[in-house]
Amino acid sequence: LIIDVRSEEEFREVHILGAVSAPLGEFKDYLKSIPRYRPVVLYWACPHDLACLAYGILYENGYRNMKVLDEGIVGWYEKHYPMEGTKAPPRS
Repeated sequence: LIIDVRSEEEFREVHILGAVSAPLGEFKDYLKSIPRYRPVVLYWACPHDLACLAYGILYENGYRNMKVLDEGIVGWYEKHYPMEGTKAPPRS
């Protein structure tokens, strides 16, 4: 499960293909919908420090199988990995 913790607007514009939105400001509201025993990858734009805040929230609530995408969506874009959204680069 890939979780984008940026704002809803940023998510709509561009996000990692298949990611779900759970904005950091409302992250605790999304806890019930995040499977506890499924691997979770969190990301932000850059720096990844803000995704680490979401990581901490998950950890405090008993989640243990999660990672933070160090380079965030910027690194994903630079590697030409698949993205979607209204401003996403075209897929080749």
